[in-house]
Amino acid sequence: PTNHLDMESIDALAKAVNEFEGGLVLVSHDMRLISQVAKEIWICDKKTITKYKGDIMNFKMDMREQLGIDGTGTNNKLRGDASVKATDKPKEPKPAPKTQPTLEVIKPVIKSVVATIPEEKPALAPAPAPVAKPTPVAADDATATTASSSTTST
Repeated sequence: PTNHLDMESIDALAKAVNEFEGGLVLVSHDMRLISQVAKEIWICDKKTITKYKGDIMNFKMDMREQLGIDGTGTNNKLRGDASVKATDKPKEPKPAPKTQPTLEVIKPVIKSVVATIPEEKPALAPAPAPVAKPTPVAADDATATTASSSTTST
């Protein structure tokens, strides 16, 4: 596409195309570029391809004549690249653009479930068996002995 190119860029492209030594098929609507590089014009129409005899300016004039826009009548005002007929009636206003539906973000509702687990009281340990009181055993005066332990002295 050459729509974005200024005249100097189109001229530089035309120069590069003309210096190219290979074959090239150029498809363009840019009359400035075509007029500088086209050696032949081929018309693709109604499922046929025909070589046009003449240059791009002759082709353009033939197309204007076929379309009935030779520019001599009062209703034959030309516009743009002169390949289409302009009409006197104003353009119908474009319909307002359709509004796009908007999306709403809904955050999920999270319900908290709190369960109370009853605290188990530890089972009471069985009471310790009563400890028997030591019973004094009669012995000589120098030695004292109990039922739970015995000590001897010499």
